[in-house]
Amino acid sequence: MEETLKLILDKLNSMDSDIKDIKNNVRNLEKHVFIIENKQSEDSKALYDGYSQTLENTVEIKKDIKDIKETLNVHEVKLLKVK
Repeated sequence: MEETLKLILDKLNSMDSDIKDIKNNVRNLEKHVFIIENKQSEDSKALYDGYSQTLENTVEIKKDIKDIKETLNVHEVKLLKVK
């Protein structure tokens, strides 16, 4: 009977040790997940900032093209008057 109890206690101690290892592994995984989430958030922000800058540049280029077209039209009218 004592041997059986000793075996059971040894098994329980072994299981307790395994559970502690699992808990430590879960904590480490949680830290890694948190790091990955932060990194992903930073990357998303950088992508959004890049998109915003591209959009602003596109709007500015469109305005410049419109101004150039207007100037070209004025010059064409002046050239027609000269002819």
